[in-house]
Amino acid sequence: MSETSETFTERVDVSTRPDGAFIGTLEIDVRHDDHQLERIAALLHENSALRDRVRQLERDNAELRA
Repeated sequence: MSETSETFTERVDVSTRPDGAFIGTLEIDVRHDDHQLERIAALLHENSALRDRVRQLERDNAELRA
């Protein structure tokens, strides 16, 4: 099973300290397996289809009101 790995690095500034000290970095490692990526793709496809259906229903509704 292949994995996709993305790493995000974010700087954290301390605003509560009088000198505004920099305390370090926070690194978050996010991994998705193939099954998760397939599920994400399926949900994106379903979302797109539902948006298309809503647009069609809105057009139909506008025609009925005209």
